[in-house]
Amino acid sequence: MISDSKKWETDAGNISDYSNFDKFVYRNSSINEFLNNSGKYFVIAAKGIGKTLLLSYKRYLLEKKYISDNNSSSVIFIPNHHPYISFIESIKTTLSKDYISKFKEWEYCKRIWVLVIELAALSYFEIDIDNFLLNLPERAQRKKNSLRNFLRVPNSVEYIFNELLNFGESSLTQFVNDVSNYISAEFSSINKSIVIFIDRLDNALETSHDEIWQPIQTGLLEAAWDVMRTCHHVKVYLSIRQEAYAAHRSRNLNAISATVVEIKYSNKELRELLNHLVKFYEKNNTIEDMLGFDSFPNTVTYKNENVFEFMLRYSIYRPRDFVQFCCELSKTKDALYGNLDDKRMAQKEEVRRISSNVIVYSLFEELRMILDCLTTQERFDRFLTLLKRNIISYSEMKMICREFNEGNCSGICQKCPRDQHPFCDLFNMGLLGLADAPGIDIQKFKKPYEKLTKGLNNSANFFLIHPALREYINELHRTVSATSKYDLYTGILVGEGVLWSDNYRVIYSVNRLIDKLNDRVLSDIFREELIRSIKQPRSRLLKVTQNQINNPKYPLYKQRIIDVLIEYFKKRTIPKLAPISIFISYAFDNQAHKEKVESFVDLLRTMGFDAQMDSSLKTKYQDLDQMMIAGLKMDKIIIILSEEYKRKADNAIGGVWKEFKMIVNDLNIHSEKYIFVCFKQFSEELRIKVSPLGIGNRWIVDLMKGKKDNYCELVSFIKEEKEYPFSTVNDVAVDVSQRIIKPF
Repeated sequence: MISDSKKWETDAGNISDYSNFDKFVYRNSSINEFLNNSGKYFVIAAKGIGKTLLLSYKRYLLEKKYISDNNSSSVIFIPNHHPYISFIESIKTTLSKDYISKFKEWEYCKRIWVLVIELAALSYFEIDIDNFLLNLPERAQRKKNSLRNFLRVPNSVEYIFNELLNFGESSLTQFVNDVSNYISAEFSSINKSIVIFIDRLDNALETSHDEIWQPIQTGLLEAAWDVMRTCHHVKVYLSIRQEAYAAHRSRNLNAISATVVEIKYSNKELRELLNHLVKFYEKNNTIEDMLGFDSFPNTVTYKNENVFEFMLRYSIYRPRDFVQFCCELSKTKDALYGNLDDKRMAQKEEVRRISSNVIVYSLFEELRMILDCLTTQERFDRFLTLLKRNIISYSEMKMICREFNEGNCSGICQKCPRDQHPFCDLFNMGLLGLADAPGIDIQKFKKPYEKLTKGLNNSANFFLIHPALREYINELHRTVSATSKYDLYTGILVGEGVLWSDNYRVIYSVNRLIDKLNDRVLSDIFREELIRSIKQPRSRLLKVTQNQINNPKYPLYKQRIIDVLIEYFKKRTIPKLAPISIFISYAFDNQAHKEKVESFVDLLRTMGFDAQMDSSLKTKYQDLDQMMIAGLKMDKIIIILSEEYKRKADNAIGGVWKEFKMIVNDLNIHSEKYIFVCFKQFSEELRIKVSPLGIGNRWIVDLMKGKKDNYCELVSFIKEEKEYPFSTVNDVAVDVSQRIIKPF
């Protein structure tokens, strides 16, 4: 049996009986390459792929081979007791900063590991210790006691490694310098087969020592390859994390790669693996047979989704994720439910719970050492609270990134320091996907065995938040405030390998327009209509809904969105949302002032507004009066106040006076159309200097202040939206808490 309970085992290190390995282990091409090939020694894989299981199975196969060949006495396995693999799961010595700095170089780590492996092999080989110590060179004589401790009895790799670390930085370096040559010479004389298994070094480095996580693993890899060349009787099988191996560079790497197997699974193989384990543990042929149904209800696309495909979307594409899902599902699959639908929903929620509480929760600790920006749990969680939706555009991504970095962001990912790239870290964790990228028609999330990237760019039009983060982010939002929340876009299924269709692009646009309404009542109306259109593609907007949205008078921008949405639900095509047009009225104070106006117009255009001024309209309207009339017909008029503008407006001078006269005549009728701004730091003294008599005490937008908050006040006037989301007035007023009058 695999475990005492014969139930889903999530840790291969707990396996105590290998008798069922042949039935239990799923084998694909990369696994067969390691298990069947005598020249493959190093398993390269991410966390949760099954490195420990494969090393255990490799040892089982080798032992079985030697027994069948009646040759078991001619080989020494290290370790020679359960769990049959040297698990280096902790560093038992506190490493100082100077000590750690040494281990940042993989060459130094290699020297230590060569000595560790050679000492472990010699301790099992039962050399003549007294004679060995007697013939030590003079510089090594003072190390006799330590060497005797290492060699007098068989010692594991992890024991020797931690004992050496305990020497301290200077003593360890001196020890290695003094004894390495003599130990290597003795090691090369070994004439009996020794097979060493080493695993879980990455675990020892996960909780701390981030700086040496990569070099200490690759140093072990280089050392194992080196000692096998020194003595062909010794074979070393070990595992290295994919992320450490991918970052390694050395002149030996090409030769080492011939002895390496990188473990990978396609989506098809993950399905086969899951069914293989279901058959072993549950005696059912498929996961569908185990659960008693073949699909989960989907409340995003309103279509049923195959149970494996649902699990795949909520996994990080590792075998361990599916084992964790099934370990919990197995406990509740036979529970009493009201009906099959209740069971399907309960089991679906269980998958989501495991995805958030187990997989994502542990993923940060497993990958923290490869992250450049989200390096602490606090930073990771703070970043996730900024996410409001599960699909974002490149421009939205940059805005969130800027907010996370408190404004310290260039806006060009390739130019920002690595410690300012939260989305890049999320992508490398496999929790951020790409969609609508050139030449790719499916959603793409990074698989565990794929290379890391540095600096996302706008090659993809959409960035997708992994479904596994759904409950995790929602829980974070609940800790922020009662109104803060994270939502999924209606009608779009997010997940690795899911097709990104033209229809998804349209539905995304509809979702975004509904979000832009910033009106809970209106949003709910259109969201329900979107759901109805997804469930019933031929349905049309209901009359009652149209009455609800047409009766009130809505602000300019909101009404445009409403019109576009109505058009979509009537014709199933979405017209382009026309940008708000803006005409800039100003006085020519001097050339520098004019250039500043031009810069302001360009800023507005980058913000999504169709801003125009005389410089941009003069080729279309060569007659200044025609230009003026056309400009004043635009949606919004922004008047840039200055002392020169006031002088000309108040004294009926030139084109400024003509424009201002038309503005004043219309100001009281369409007051929301006109916005007054000033380039200088606003004050009451400045108001007197720049305000024409005809505008009265109108509000003047302070653009100097706007630079600090992305021109929030200006945008609120242009779009006619509230700048401050004050709470709605409660239906019941607070009662007076009457004071108690004490007796006189």
